[in-house]
Amino acid sequence: MTVQTHVSLSPLRLNRYFLKSLNFSLHEGYDWGKVPDGVEIEIPALQIGVVTSQNPDNERQWRIELDLDLAEPPEKNFPYKFAATMVGIFTIDSRFPKEKIEHLANVAGPSFLYGTARDMISAITNRSPFPPLILQSAVFSAEKDNPSPTTKRVGASQPKQLKAKPKRARKVAMKK
Repeated sequence: MTVQTHVSLSPLRLNRYFLKSLNFSLHEGYDWGKVPDGVEIEIPALQIGVVTSQNPDNERQWRIELDLDLAEPPEKNFPYKFAATMVGIFTIDSRFPKEKIEHLANVAGPSFLYGTARDMISAITNRSPFPPLILQSAVFSAEKDNPSPTTKRVGASQPKQLKAKPKRARKVAMKK
């Protein structure tokens, strides 16, 4: 079956984004060798926080901050721990309806930043001795109970599994 997809540019324009903070470490003493090949280990819950703020001088400009925190579980049975904060500066197209601006900023802005952070964490963990961590996709939604331009939403993602790779011996050739 062929499905024709319509693509249009988003009215939310990214002006710039940056990594505000990053704290990443491997769990000291974690032994992946104790995990049998093919066995999946549970990824601890990821805490996600979002703060959005509207420019008081321009209602179409927004600053969005996304916090991610994967703390070390009490059982110390996961190889990674990290905390990261991404910041994005966005402008909403002048043709976009005024009454929908806040909703767009609170949903599309964090979604963009999460995808960027997700890729960054995958790249960092891919260069470790353990399997890369690919965070589960997230869906952001605006809360109707708090229509303020500055909101804070914190939640935990559902645990996912990280599968043990089969162990392979490496051969290293040395010049004589």
